[in-house]
Amino acid sequence: MGFDITAFPIPLWSLLVFYSLFLLFFCLYTIFNVYHLVRFGTYGFELYLITAVFLFGSVVLLAISFTMLSSYDWTTRIPISDYIDTYKSEEFFKGI
Repeated sequence: MGFDITAFPIPLWSLLVFYSLFLLFFCLYTIFNVYHLVRFGTYGFELYLITAVFLFGSVVLLAISFTMLSSYDWTTRIPISDYIDTYKSEEFFKGI
């Protein structure tokens, strides 16, 4: 009896880890951009308006994202064997 990777289901929360890394990168990039806009941008109403619109849009998108993702059960596991068995029956994977 050997090791069979299809016996281990993937937890759904593992996808949330990748999304969290993306959000971390997005927040760092936002801080970098807002700092440079305020520090080196042309002073005036337009600068602060564009910065406010950008931050407001980012907060709205993050709130929508959080609302949509909070409805999922993140403890669910995705069985790999269901998908592997389906692909093994196809012509391309006959030798596996």
